[in-house]
Amino acid sequence: MKCPNCGAELSKGNLYCEVCGMEIQIVPDFEPEIENSITETLSTVAKDVIPQEMPDDKRIELQERKKKKRILVLVGLGCAGLLLILFGALLGARLYRDNFVDIQVKKAVSEYEKEHFVEAAKFYENAMAMDDKDIMLRINYADCLAQMGETQKAIEEYLSIIALDEHNEIAYAKLISLYESSGDYHTINTLLSNCTDEKIQNEFQSYMAKTPEFNYKGGAYEQVVPLKLIAPSSGKIYYTMDGTTPGKGSLIYTAPIFLRKGTYEIKAVYINDFGIASDVVTQIYTIEAVIPAAPLVEPQSGEYNIPQLITVEVPAGCNVYYTTDGSAPGENSSIYGEAIPMKTGISNYKFVAISKEGVPSDVVERTYQLTVETNLSATDAVRRLKYRLVELDRLLDAEGNLENMSGKNIYVYNSLHYVDNKTLYFIYEYYQEGDNSRNMTGTIYAVDAQDGWVYKVIKDTSGNVSLEPV
Repeated sequence: MKCPNCGAELSKGNLYCEVCGMEIQIVPDFEPEIENSITETLSTVAKDVIPQEMPDDKRIELQERKKKKRILVLVGLGCAGLLLILFGALLGARLYRDNFVDIQVKKAVSEYEKEHFVEAAKFYENAMAMDDKDIMLRINYADCLAQMGETQKAIEEYLSIIALDEHNEIAYAKLISLYESSGDYHTINTLLSNCTDEKIQNEFQSYMAKTPEFNYKGGAYEQVVPLKLIAPSSGKIYYTMDGTTPGKGSLIYTAPIFLRKGTYEIKAVYINDFGIASDVVTQIYTIEAVIPAAPLVEPQSGEYNIPQLITVEVPAGCNVYYTTDGSAPGENSSIYGEAIPMKTGISNYKFVAISKEGVPSDVVERTYQLTVETNLSATDAVRRLKYRLVELDRLLDAEGNLENMSGKNIYVYNSLHYVDNKTLYFIYEYYQEGDNSRNMTGTIYAVDAQDGWVYKVIKDTSGNVSLEPV
């Protein structure tokens, strides 16, 4: 069979010419001769069925009815023919379109794989001309534009795809890749900020610069506020507390900010890993917490030649924390529980009371210089203790090894005390198994700093100390 338009030989089953693209009709045109033949046939039938001997008026009436029926039949046949032609045309067009699009896509893929991007783009254009609603066709076409170096046209195509389908993650990913290749992170942030699809925003959140979140809303509080600033991704939060605009030169948020008393204006900005800054967010807090009384610490600062115990009167509803390294005390410092032995030499203590609402008192500082004349050093006292325990067969040797035990005892000097008119080194006993950490046994020994006598320290439930000779 040949094409009626160009004469080219047609492949079997094709509904269009592969040379000129002419559609091949599968239903013949309706011809007038057919209508005339049908009319003559119906006339003959009418004559045969109408009796000649019938009265004229009856015969005329019957002829009129037959004429109307003939007209109705002709109209019905005409409509049926037109419907058949229309159905055939639509079916042919659909098959033609589907076959044409499929062939164009196959050719485009083949050219793309050969890196013939210009040719691939043309085939995609042909396919899109027949099917402009297929999103993947448009995405593949935009890919060709990007590979051809037509970056702006590719961007426009991806944007038009997103306008049609705002949930198309593929289009977002390819568009972001193009912006990123040129370092245009500001546009990426704007693109994602305008995106209404939360899933897509979460997928590419590292490119976004959302404002940081505050775990407490601004307002008035009667307790300390441990303010946390929450970053939307892996960037950094910069903040100020004096009302100035934060930036890269401002404080970097790393830990909760304790708002204790007064009015605070906190401004914060988030800057992502690509250097894009969010809008600045501001919160104002008024803290009206009650400041607790400062702890009472005895003895007062000074020089001492007899060991002293440092005692603290803890304000009601508070805990007292202290440091010995000169740093400011806080809730992460050592907590005061019982009297603290004064250290030999010069020592510095700082104490603070913190209420259950988290409000700190003023800091109390004490500096001591303890000078004690002794006949034994602390090292000598530990050695004397171990020798005594060996003499009593409580240790196998001065290394602390024990009978029928794989581990050994370790003895550590803790502090100098004054008990029963004696200056004593307090030494704590630990048990250590192999290379594992030491664990306290609960036994405390004391060695007289003057004569070397060894005692076991006994504490009652009230904390009172007595000595038991060893």
